[in-house]
Amino acid sequence: MAILPFQQPVLNVPKKDKLRLPVSQKSKFGDMLWDFFAEIPQHSLKYNKKCIKWDFKLDNGKTFVDPEYNYLLASAKDFIYSLMSDPIEGRSQYSSLVGKFRHLRHLLKWMITNGCDRFSQLDENSLEQYEQYHKNRKARNRGDKNERLKPTSLAHIFDIVRDLYRQQDKIKDAITVEPFDGETASERAGVTKAGKKQNKTERIPDEVTVDLLGKAFNYVEVKAEAILKAMDAIEMIKKKYPKKSSAYQSHRYQPLINKCRFANVKYLNAEKKRLRTACYIIIAYFSGIRISEGLSIKKGCVEKKRSDNGTDYSLLHSTHFKTVKRPKGDTWLVPEAVAIAVDVLEKLSKPLRDKSGLDYLLLNTNKGKGGKRGVISDMNLSLKEFIKETGVVLYHGKPWNLTTHQFRKSFAYFMAKENKCNFKFLQEQFKHVSMDMTLWYVITEEEDTELLEEVENAVEDTSLECLYDIMTPGKNIGGAGGAYIAERRDKIFKGMAGEEIHKTLNECGMDDLYVRSTIYGLCVFNEEHAECNAGFDCLCNPNTCKNAVVTDDYKKHWIGLLRRCGELLSRPGASPLQKAYTQRQLDEFILPIFKQMKWSLEELLSNGKESA
Repeated sequence: MAILPFQQPVLNVPKKDKLRLPVSQKSKFGDMLWDFFAEIPQHSLKYNKKCIKWDFKLDNGKTFVDPEYNYLLASAKDFIYSLMSDPIEGRSQYSSLVGKFRHLRHLLKWMITNGCDRFSQLDENSLEQYEQYHKNRKARNRGDKNERLKPTSLAHIFDIVRDLYRQQDKIKDAITVEPFDGETASERAGVTKAGKKQNKTERIPDEVTVDLLGKAFNYVEVKAEAILKAMDAIEMIKKKYPKKSSAYQSHRYQPLINKCRFANVKYLNAEKKRLRTACYIIIAYFSGIRISEGLSIKKGCVEKKRSDNGTDYSLLHSTHFKTVKRPKGDTWLVPEAVAIAVDVLEKLSKPLRDKSGLDYLLLNTNKGKGGKRGVISDMNLSLKEFIKETGVVLYHGKPWNLTTHQFRKSFAYFMAKENKCNFKFLQEQFKHVSMDMTLWYVITEEEDTELLEEVENAVEDTSLECLYDIMTPGKNIGGAGGAYIAERRDKIFKGMAGEEIHKTLNECGMDDLYVRSTIYGLCVFNEEHAECNAGFDCLCNPNTCKNAVVTDDYKKHWIGLLRRCGELLSRPGASPLQKAYTQRQLDEFILPIFKQMKWSLEELLSNGKESA
């Protein structure tokens, strides 16, 4: 019977059998390439993130598989294999092993440059030299040529050293002295809590988001028609003259794409790429899916549904990778905008899908392994190009450095900011039982806990932002809660701003007040004053509920209420009962807020917006 991978520690395998030991479905221990394509299913990962190539080049021009490095090569393979067969704290994912190898490669190159051919030769002095080498090393691919490695990057490099020490009982050649004076890799690298917070993925700034989405929708809803029409024209000519040369075909379809207002195929291809990116932007922003899930969507991935109460909605089907042991099919509740973007993608990707035999929608023109046109993780580059080429508004004078994960972060912020956290949309989206995103979640291992966490954090952040805003002296606020706050606020926070308000709120124990959006404004929830459970569909009268705060941000909503009342009162067919009820709503609910907020009815009348 064949030896299965990772059934026994590497120390127990005789040398003659070790070379034939399977390390994956396609590779053996003695191979120069350990291929994990079958074990790492994410289609979005590049080739070099799914394999380990032992024949990498060294700084001296040689390769690591040259005979003089045989002992160190065997030791390195033993170490990586030990992380599979007997991992540290149960960590044995293939994608993690490839990452470990990349950091190990730094150590191997340094050792060879400094004359070390065994891990056991690394003593306290040499490990200190290795530490200083990386702390002084300049970072690659950075705008500032003198910028050093970030603490988080150093921590990954130093962690491989600690792993070699922790695995010493499982391999023949290992580090035998405890590195970094017993400190963790993060401590030695200088990673702090503040630094971790600073290095977290940023959300897209509001002004960038508005312009970015506007340009993405312009491509999907306006430009897509001409782009797809030009593509169809090219495909029609190619099918009509299959045996003719490309030059002849080009001569035939050139007038057709000119009619679609494209000067040449080069410009059309650039617009196709921008359309592909625009579709991804809309899908990612309005669903919160990860890049691996986004790049795994296939033809027919949107399913139209109707709920029991007659509400139409759409489900996006893809594959979930990150928080599950094995890839699994999953669904996301999405708005109509995502369904439209997917429909455009299906048409846009058809020629590539036909050529590649793949059903994925976010294909590109780069040839993958085996000559097929496959999915690779080029989306971050495409996003940066889209930002520059479409002229998205600058942020602090520079193009925003857009990345795929920022959409996930921004989606969480968007949902928190809009405070639709009680809607069934979020219950389905995040697969939790509680309808209230700020309460306790009942979550299984397979649920998207990471995104739930981000939404919770975003809810907390936006709640604090709203709280600081309404506590600022002079801020125009109304409603019974607004009057209650304003009366005390202007005494307590007089002359304060920003951090001073934050500090005072903290000292008074008020920074844990929960603020959320309702149909009329904000609810600064205090159970003592509550007339309801503070849901989005709260029907409390803001003129009487001391939790209710109305701000100028909700002026448009109140104008809408006023307009609808005016239309009903002037409608010939309205019954006396309807008119009496509407007049009462105006007198007791709407007009007192306009008076309190000092919103001018005369201004509305002069603008022709209302004739109530």
